[in-house]
Amino acid sequence: MDIATLDIESTDLAAVGSGVLLCAVIKPIRKAPITFRYDEMKCRPGHEKRLVAAVLDEIAKYHLLIGHNLVNFDFPFLKSRAMYFNITTVPHPLAYDTYKAFRRVGYRTRLNGYGKPAASLAFVADFFGVPQEKTGIYPREWWTVVWEEGKRRQEAMDAICAHCVSDTRMTEEVYWKLMPQDVNARIERLR
Repeated sequence: MDIATLDIESTDLAAVGSGVLLCAVIKPIRKAPITFRYDEMKCRPGHEKRLVAAVLDEIAKYHLLIGHNLVNFDFPFLKSRAMYFNITTVPHPLAYDTYKAFRRVGYRTRLNGYGKPAASLAFVADFFGVPQEKTGIYPREWWTVVWEEGKRRQEAMDAICAHCVSDTRMTEEVYWKLMPQDVNARIERLR
């Protein structure tokens, strides 16, 4: 069974309007990550069809994807962008969502603003003692990638991609710690 972790970075949580896919990283388990970049695919605002198609083609190679909020964000974003660009071939691999799993297992971290245990990747990794690699990415970097050229764009894109790579590594480590504790584990097909 081919397994990989997935993380994406976009300009917005919405997959239409101001939502543009900037980077996707697919990291096969125990292997080097594969990075898909907005700049390397020579994308421009609202025209990252080649990037979305390349990511979906790579996803199709795996039986199981692991991600942190994969089911509610990463995959729906990709699927929505595919629909926007009229890409009809969208893979539907199995998924294990470490965000949902952490909530399901019922561990306690610091309470968030809604009175529930925080389940962000940074908190979950910290809970399990996974080395913290989490970096901050801010809107300025997203829009620098979209609208600027040259060195500033390259630096912003490098920071975004490094962020995604770190997230896939941390998600893989969280998976190995969390899965044995998840007695009601749910592997679901991405739709």
